[in-house]
Amino acid sequence: MTSLTQPPMLDRTTPPPISRFGHLTLPHPTLSTLSNNLPLTVIENGADEICRLSLIWERGGAEAMTMHHGAITALMMREGAGSRSAAEVADTLEFNGAQLRIDVGAHTSRLELTATNSRLPHVLPAIVDIITAPQFPAHELGVVLENRARALEIERHKVGYHSRHAINAMMMGDNHPLAAEATPEAIRAVTRDEIVGTWQTLFACGTPATFLAGNVTPAIVDAVDRTIGAMSISPAPGRQNIMPFTPAAPGTRVIERPGALQSAVRIALPAIPREHPDYIPLRILVTALGGYFGSRLMLNIREDKGYTYGIQSNLLGYREGSMTMIGSECDNRYTRALIDETFGELDRLSSGDFTDAEIERVRSYVMSQLAAVSDTPFSICSYYENMILANVPADYHEQQQQALQAITPDSLARLADAYLRPSDARIAIAGDMKS
Repeated sequence: MTSLTQPPMLDRTTPPPISRFGHLTLPHPTLSTLSNNLPLTVIENGADEICRLSLIWERGGAEAMTMHHGAITALMMREGAGSRSAAEVADTLEFNGAQLRIDVGAHTSRLELTATNSRLPHVLPAIVDIITAPQFPAHELGVVLENRARALEIERHKVGYHSRHAINAMMMGDNHPLAAEATPEAIRAVTRDEIVGTWQTLFACGTPATFLAGNVTPAIVDAVDRTIGAMSISPAPGRQNIMPFTPAAPGTRVIERPGALQSAVRIALPAIPREHPDYIPLRILVTALGGYFGSRLMLNIREDKGYTYGIQSNLLGYREGSMTMIGSECDNRYTRALIDETFGELDRLSSGDFTDAEIERVRSYVMSQLAAVSDTPFSICSYYENMILANVPADYHEQQQQALQAITPDSLARLADAYLRPSDARIAIAGDMKS
């Protein structure tokens, strides 16, 4: 009878060793042009037979009639194109196992196609039609408008919707195009001619930057060149519509929502532009404040006080301006206490009471986020795409690593004293303040 060897006992008392991240580097892409002179960026280091094609136009919702015109146009472009009906476009994508995403941001519009290498050439002709010859059929447009209007009607019952729009108006300006609030009635009133005009502004002209990522073979590049590289390109009409933010004076706006069980709170402070040398260190400080689960806001307001399930802070950099945003939802009776505790944490930051353990924890978290950029060829490509989408410099990845190594309690306190003063805060509260 053969004896079985027992596996070694697991040591559950000694934690595994922890090592610091070393210096992170990103692979350099291959740069070329397609036959129609579209710039092509290739990230080729995938093992699987799959690739992703992205096109980015530097025009978005701010250049359209409204932001919701841009979003509706993105939804409608796949609803029939060229000689293909909406059903035939959907069948082409589904039969070939391809995923298509089209979205419109503030100043950029993006098309992303993911497919296996063997099926990509079969999908590309339909993608060219979607870009160059969308049909915008009346029936499908009516369905999209009604679905979007009803979704907005549901969304407008949520306190988070109202606090978000109120704080955007306070920080951007009541009449700023990025702060404009759509209504269900305005969405239902959108016409086909308006959608055609939006498509012509955002997708039918300009020079889109083209990206290929994954297991990119010469055959894939050739297939893209024979389709995307054969598209006719015309100049973009005019410049981007960059309208600087005009924040309201510090103060509070309350949006009464009778019967609401919770209040949504947004606290915002003006910030510095991305080009400022303090921007990246400030982003690290905002992460320490509320950017991850072990942040100060989470440990105090969620873990210690129990006022909320979650609270977070982010540094938002637009081309029109920047802001630090703090957001949470809580029981109506905790609203004032949540704001007071948040202001207390802002005051603590300027005192410089950072321990070595906290700084190391923040540094490790941000470095892990930077390391995640290198996980896949798609994530690497997304970084290079974000250089256009977020308007960041080519060495932004390196700048963040340098800033992480340079942070100290004194430097973080100086940033908090300069950019995170409670007296500069704008506050938007949506909820039942009488409950």
